[in-house]
Amino acid sequence: MTTNLLIVEDDPELNQQLSDLLAKHGYHVDRCFEGEEGLTAVLSKSYDLIVLDVMTPKRDGFSVLKTLRKSIITPVIMLTA
Repeated sequence: MTTNLLIVEDDPELNQQLSDLLAKHGYHVDRCFEGEEGLTAVLSKSYDLIVLDVMTPKRDGFSVLKTLRKSIITPVIMLTA
């Protein structure tokens, strides 16, 4: 069974690095660059883990997490500089 991860990170380089590293270890990784885009992705597909940046455009990570917690309990790792 494949483990599905979602990375929501607006920095393209960091997003790519995280995705590449996790994919090398056999994870299936979807990538988003904005909070609203990440929220849409989570509500349309099941993920085993979400890596969520605190400061994302259009909707910050805390707002995304608050909305997600109303309907899902998927583990979330918050990223911050």
